[in-house]
Amino acid sequence: VVFLQGGGECRSATECAVWDGGAGRGSAGWPKTKRLGEDELSDDSSVNPHFHDWNKLFVPYCSADMHSGTRLTPSHALGGGYFAGHNLINATLAQLRRSLPALAPSLVLLSGSSA
Repeated sequence: VVFLQGGGECRSATECAVWDGGAGRGSAGWPKTKRLGEDELSDDSSVNPHFHDWNKLFVPYCSADMHSGTRLTPSHALGGGYFAGHNLINATLAQLRRSLPALAPSLVLLSGSSA
């Protein structure tokens, strides 16, 4: 199960400053692990009867581009963000393949939430 976290988007420098909340972009302050929720990420078979025993990957949201951006340079017009969500997903999956080369799923459920 690959779960893409939602979180809104920004389309102007003003919107991006509000979206960012002034806290700064990036994952430096994020915990190294995340406790999975009570939904399709749950390991409890009574909560998640179909996918409780599947491997799960939670992809946090930090790009303000609905996981679709491909920028390689910052957007100065939008406050300096990279808007590289698509690139982040690709990098996450590449790191997963490097970390767990024996993992070869026959089925993948792509899921997520919306802001």
